[in-house]
Amino acid sequence: MVLAQDPVPIKIEDTVAPKVQTQPISVKNQLDLIDIALAILKKKGTVRKDTVVRRNGKLYISALPAFGYTLITGLAGTIAANGAFYTSDEENANVCSILTEPAYTQYKQILLPVQANIWTPGNRYNIQTDWGYKKFPQDTYGLGGHTSLSDGYLIDYSHLRFYQTVFKTIAPDLF
Repeated sequence: MVLAQDPVPIKIEDTVAPKVQTQPISVKNQLDLIDIALAILKKKGTVRKDTVVRRNGKLYISALPAFGYTLITGLAGTIAANGAFYTSDEENANVCSILTEPAYTQYKQILLPVQANIWTPGNRYNIQTDWGYKKFPQDTYGLGGHTSLSDGYLIDYSHLRFYQTVFKTIAPDLF
């Protein structure tokens, strides 16, 4: 005869790391590439202090030139530029940004995109912009594999685009 036994308790452990309560990242404690490079090179005593003070309406700009090559554009030169600013001094104000990357190519092609994300004071409205201009002359040879260079002709394509979207805040995180 078998007697019933009390069940043996089974210990189950969570294999996922425990969740740690984190505080929002402070702008004062952020790292950039220079901080990381200094840490890798073990440069002691090179603590850099963030001296940027957030001001309403002040434009913070960054720009970087670049060069590239594709079969369609040939050599291309561009300058990627970004501007960021705040429209209010409120602590929870979202940052506004404007991004552009005008390019000129070996084949006299012009590309001028402009994208923006603008927040009104109080984050009541979000205005998103996607504007662009392209002047894109390009040789084409039609369809099929039996064409030669003498069969080509130039298509001088120009394109102007304006996309504008406005979102209104209805509730927190709902537009």
